[in-house]
Amino acid sequence: MAGVLDPALSPDVVRRTWLSWYPRASLTVLRGAGHYAMDETPLDLIRTVEDFLRAEDGEEAEDAEEAGEADHADDTTGPGGSA
Repeated sequence: MAGVLDPALSPDVVRRTWLSWYPRASLTVLRGAGHYAMDETPLDLIRTVEDFLRAEDGEEAEDAEEAGEADHADDTTGPGGSA
């Protein structure tokens, strides 16, 4: 996350550094924010963090469901592990 008005860590700097180091990362740009988004655009910051956390929760739930299905799909033995 970077503020468009941030003189130190602008979106361009974040793209050239952090995003090149972490290829699975993504960047959210806050239009009215500088370096202190918590003071400058608190509602946008909160919304962005909540969206990120919701996406992470959704991925974990999907991963857990897939793992549960995979565990049961391969279960061809009876109780105790023998056929």
